[in-house]
Amino acid sequence: NDKGFVFKTKKFFYISPFIDHDNDMTFRMERNKEKISISIDDLKNEEKILQVNFVGNESPVNLKNLVLLTLRSPFVTLQFIILIHLHAFVLWMKGLKYLKKEEHKDLQKGAHVWKV
Repeated sequence: NDKGFVFKTKKFFYISPFIDHDNDMTFRMERNKEKISISIDDLKNEEKILQVNFVGNESPVNLKNLVLLTLRSPFVTLQFIILIHLHAFVLWMKGLKYLKKEEHKDLQKGAHVWKV
């Protein structure tokens, strides 16, 4: 029995300093008995600018599973932070336009804009 959803919306929040603020977002989640998949597409004029995908095994949320997952991959968060910043550095070195979070506050509904 497959379950899931597709949700399309205007992007009202800041994702990356290299992606325009006025893009459209499509969120997809599909779930079957064994797998769960989540994808997010960031679109500018119906062209994909960014695509993020995750596929994983579904398991019950309980203390045992949380401890096992934490011990199996304790540095996953740190790894993602390092890889995101490394990719941002590569994009910056390639000369991509850098968009500040403070730009286009009108396109960031409900977003907190930090004061610098």
